Amino acid sequence: MDDSEFNRVHRNQWAQAKSEAIPIDMWDACREDIVPLMPGDRTPLVVGLDASDTHDSTALVGVSRHPSRHEDVAARLVRVFKPSKGQPIDFDVTMGATLEDWKSKYVIVQAAFDDWQMKYFSKQTGKKLSMWFKAFNQGVDRQRADALLYESVTQHRIAHDGNKELREAITNAVAIRNPTTGAMRFDKKSASARIDPLIALSMANAECLRLAL
Repeated sequence: MDDSEFNRVHRNQWAQAKSEAIPIDMWDACREDIVPLMPGDRTPLVVGLDASDTHDSTALVGVSRHPSRHEDVAARLVRVFKPSKGQPIDFDVTMGATLEDWKSKYVIVQAAFDDWQMKYFSKQTGKKLSMWFKAFNQGVDRQRADALLYESVTQHRIAHDGNKELREAITNAVAIRNPTTGAMRFDKKSASARIDPLIALSMANAECLRLAL
């Protein structure tokens, strides 16, 4: 979604009370030497999908429960596609092919997706791959997920391997708070900043913690 998240999701405009999305030193402190997933691994994964075909990148982030701390989460897979000038991203060639590849190697229990522009893709791909796609509302659901990810990082309850694209997305992001409700959402520092991997992680983290994996 562009234009400052479509003016805070379809014109529900918030006052611009901005702060750092996630303190980068706290994110770096969550880095661990996590054993990489190998083909055939039966660890249940949740994949978050945040997509744009022209302006922003398209990101897929797969997470699981932490290998040794089951109440926590670990980021295990990251894939980012960036559009080229005049060449929109083909969701089937990018997201679809990646999901098919990951499903052939690992156990994906759910794909959580931004329901703003991926309804057709999710319906067709879910049927093709026999995969559970869950529409993730970019209003209240995202607010809760973003706040939960912030809490997970600051409480050291999420682990990652230092992926550069995730780290870049975090440095590109700010947190915007609703002055009335206190609700928080991640947003871009600038119009050209790309934070799609962060949003994909936020959705995946929330669903991984919600599900009894």
